[in-house]
Amino acid sequence: MSLRQLVVVVCFMLSVGLCHGDELFLKNGDHLTGKIVNLIDGKMSFKSDAAGEVTVNISDIQTLSSDEPVTVSLRESTGFRQKVISGQPGQFAVQGSEAL
Repeated sequence: MSLRQLVVVVCFMLSVGLCHGDELFLKNGDHLTGKIVNLIDGKMSFKSDAAGEVTVNISDIQTLSSDEPVTVSLRESTGFRQKVISGQPGQFAVQGSEAL
């Protein structure tokens, strides 16, 4: 393998890690990578290059994570903007403490 080919392969491998995206793990074993659009009335909209925009009942979600902070609005006109990290089945967590 030439040096040029090696550099191209290494650059490709490094870029794969940078294009991670949000992840959605469903209870039926399906796994989507893309972007969280919103969560309204117990349904999450998720946009994936492979599947397009899909709407999933929150009860069907095993766990999820985001690669960037998401805005969460609470009923009392408060909220936060944090990165979501996956947790145990049926759970997820937020990272940091940036209150809105």
